[in-house]
Amino acid sequence: ADPAPLGEEFEVVDKAEVQKEEHFHEEEVVDNLERSAWEYYDKGGAEHLRPDDVEVLLHNLGRCLSCKQVEAMVGCVVSDRRRVNFKKLTTHKKLVWDGIKDIPKKEEPKGEEPKAEQAAA
Repeated sequence: ADPAPLGEEFEVVDKAEVQKEEHFHEEEVVDNLERSAWEYYDKGGAEHLRPDDVEVLLHNLGRCLSCKQVEAMVGCVVSDRRRVNFKKLTTHKKLVWDGIKDIPKKEEPKGEEPKAEQAAA
């Protein structure tokens, strides 16, 4: 009398099932609503704003942010040239699922016998 099995039991019916994996690719996604809000303040079309202007914008949001909080937020997005490039802030990368694809099989080098067979010979 065998004891009852614990957990789920499963059987691999087809070996090909195991030789597949999920594939993804990255896409850039633009938040158009966010971008249009930034473009409203970019009157010259330079695609960037000065850090001082961004600080004023953040203070005017009415979120009761302290000066140090605003400086820290702006400091995270300021480029080397002391500019805030809002195209970088409004473009995000996301993973997109491509589906399940076969895993390429690794070919074994030809001409080499396994060590077990060499020992038996």
